[in-house]
Amino acid sequence: MDFDTVVLDDSPQPAPAESVDRAPSRRLAWLMGAAVLLLVALVGLAGAMGYRDLAASQRRAADLETQIGNAEQRVLELSERLEMLRDDPELLEQLAREELGLVAPGDIVVVLPSPP
Repeated sequence: MDFDTVVLDDSPQPAPAESVDRAPSRRLAWLMGAAVLLLVALVGLAGAMGYRDLAASQRRAADLETQIGNAEQRVLELSERLEMLRDDPELLEQLAREELGLVAPGDIVVVLPSPP
């Protein structure tokens, strides 16, 4: 004869897997999600600042190119004037007299008093 043995055990039994407290894992998941959102926000902010800096650099480069163009134009004008002065001694003498107040040898200089 076989008898089934029934054991009565009053010791606490582990709870089934479904009823295990998941609060720590939910908290960890929430913290991880918040960290990811913070990281995404920081990357977005850095990207916006990078775009702003890039736009400012492009504006500065355009301004510098304009200044370079103006300087090149001025150099061209001065080069033409220099060639003109080298080729025309009468113009050079006239400018020396008018702008620098120079006199040629043998000229008589008359200094007039300034008006009161």
